[in-house]
This record gives sequence, C-alpha cells and structure tokens, in this order.
Amino acid sequence: MKLSWFASLNLIILVGLVHIYHWATVTYDEKDVLHYKVKALTQQLKQSELKTALVEDQFLGFKQEVAIHLPQFLKDYGETNQGYAGRSLASVTQAPNSQKRAASLEAMANLAFENARQSFANKDYAKSAQLFQKFVDSYGYSAKAPDAYLLMVESLYQEGRMEEAVGVIQRMIDLFPGHEVSGFSMIRLGKIMESRGRASDAIDIYKTVLRTFPQREVASQAKASLAGVSF
Repeated sequence: MKLSWFASLNLIILVGLVHIYHWATVTYDEKDVLHYKVKALTQQLKQSELKTALVEDQFLGFKQEVAIHLPQFLKDYGETNQGYAGRSLASVTQAPNSQKRAASLEAMANLAFENARQSFANKDYAKSAQLFQKFVDSYGYSAKAPDAYLLMVESLYQEGRMEEAVGVIQRMIDLFPGHEVSGFSMIRLGKIMESRGRASDAIDIYKTVLRTFPQREVASQAKASLAGVSF
C-alpha cells in the first residue's frame, strides 16, 4: 500500500525531528555542560570571596572587642571562675596531652600525604587520586590539604577523568577561595575547556584568574595560558 503524499511528508518531518533531537541532546550534553559549570564556578568564586571577607571582618571585630574588654574583665573577676575563663582565653595555650595528640596526628597526616605524593611522582595517577581523596577525607584540617586537592585534580586530569576533576576544583573554590592552589586549579580547568574545543570559556577562566588571584606564579601561568589559546 502506497503512502499518500501528505503522509510521506509527515513521515519525513518526523524522522528529521528525531535526528535533530538526538543531535541536540548529545551535543548539548557533551559540549555545553562544562560551559555552564564554568559560569557557575566563576560566580561561586566571587561569592566565596565575599563570604571569606565577611568572616575575616567579623573575626577582626571579635579580637578587637576581646582586646578592649579583657584587661578590665580580669581586674574585676580576679580569681573567680569567670576570671579563670578569661585567663584561659588570654593564654590560648594547649595542654601537654593535646599537644602530643596534635603532633601525632600531624605525623600521620604527613605520612599519608607523602605516600600519595610518591604515587603521583611514579605516575600511578589512579592510585594517587585515590590516596589523595582518602587524605582529604581523614586530614582535611591539615596544612597540606590545599596541595592534596591540587594534586588530586592533576591525578584525575592525567587519568582523563575530567568531570571528577571539575568537581574537585569546585570544592577547592569553596574551601580555599583566595588560595593560590585554587588559582592553579582554575588554570587546569581552562586547559580542560581548551581540550573540549571551548576556547572562549578557557579565555574567560584565564581572565578570571588574572582578576582574582594576585600571586605572581598563578598570574604568570594564567597570562601564558591566555596567550596560548588557539581557536
């Protein structure tokens, strides 16, 4: 049975729409999802900076209040329980047991970090990514945590796990909004954009880094990356 001219036309249109829908969903998912993540990250970076500045201002105000009122407080309350609390606040010293425990935890954190770093140096990126994740889960308070996050990003990048790397970068901006490691991670995000053919997004990222991070080495890498973008 032959199709009528009208039915044939409808069938052609339907097939065309199906192809367009398929192209749109695949293309949008693969090419644009990181574009919107970049926009969200740059906005998130600005908000994190504002929150950090607010907390610092509040803490400065608190310290000033303590400095003003503490001497009179100690004079008024002397050897009372309130006076003891005031002296404790003024001394900000740790008990010996607390110091030993802190030293022990620091040693454990250093060992865990070095194990992960050694795997990274050996180019065992899958293992180093796993070990750095365990490190930040267990020792997120450590002074080495910013470097651990950055090396985790690099490990994931070398493994080709770009989406996971972007997720870690987003967390770094939350945790370390003004730290140079966040600047370096944003530069890595720009390289990810370039590898996806998103040169304009990469340019936006490098310019954001230049505006946001004053550290010399970060700015130098951002400038070099910006100059090297090819369309």
